[in-house]
Amino acid sequence: MAFVKSKYIDLSAAPWTMHEFFAGSGLVGYGLKGMFAPIWANDISERKAVVYTANFGDEHFLLDDIKNINGSEIKLRTSKRAHPQMREISIPLLKKMQDLLPTIFDDIQIEG
Repeated sequence: MAFVKSKYIDLSAAPWTMHEFFAGSGLVGYGLKGMFAPIWANDISERKAVVYTANFGDEHFLLDDIKNINGSEIKLRTSKRAHPQMREISIPLLKKMQDLLPTIFDDIQIEG
């Protein structure tokens, strides 16, 4: 029996998940292969969407302007398991993002 390779690049075998804002062709997701698996990705460019979905499939990709994204649909979080220095950076950043883009980041739950 011959080995049949999937037509998409598999990024699912990773211990953590991520959201790919402004995903482009998916180079960040590909670069983090094995560490982070994208569970949501978006871009506004139809050309980039064609490349991204050709490489990774369209199950988690949304072609739309970031201004039209409802934050409650993507469930952003920061984890208690994150490295302390990453939490030191990410918590203020997430709070600032809530202030600047409340439509997207209005449901962030920052765990103490």
